[in-house]
Amino acid sequence: MMVGSEAMLGFAIGLVGKIMFGIVQFSGQIAGEQMGFGLINTLDPSAMHQISVVAEMQYILAVLVFLVADFHHLVIKVLSASFRILSPGQAMSNPGVLEYFLRLGETMFELSLQFAMPVVIVIFSVNIGMAMIGRAVPQVNIFLESFPIRIISGLIVLTASLGFLVRLWIKMFEDLGYSLGELLNLFAGV
Repeated sequence: MMVGSEAMLGFAIGLVGKIMFGIVQFSGQIAGEQMGFGLINTLDPSAMHQISVVAEMQYILAVLVFLVADFHHLVIKVLSASFRILSPGQAMSNPGVLEYFLRLGETMFELSLQFAMPVVIVIFSVNIGMAMIGRAVPQVNIFLESFPIRIISGLIVLTASLGFLVRLWIKMFEDLGYSLGELLNLFAGV
């Protein structure tokens, strides 16, 4: 029973961290799909599945930001605090843990859309402009002409918003300590 409760607690802590990086990957997946990189995928060695090139780039940058900003020390502090808050074998699951992960899943989709929104808005504007050109000049093959324009404009916006995204990622990783502390309190029954 003690091994099972400790494994459940470790799995829950790892899942919270995976969700934080999943937010970054999912926002990159959305941005990549909008830019036209839907068919250009690469193999993600950590998850062993295909992922968009933009999502993989953002994931690697987020890992670098996580390490450079010393948030890995925060995770180690939370792990050591878990032994103070919960003595070994004392972790117990309750309905609050399930509600916590449901809220975290909702936050994942919300933040992913917010992180991808600059690219989505620009690509939507490009698509509207190309539709107007296609309507005004029917001889232009909009389908072929829109791909390079969407890719170039998406990459420009992605590059321009990278500083903004890094600040948002840092804020999200700062909230990771609070989220893990809340999870420990839920397992403690507080």
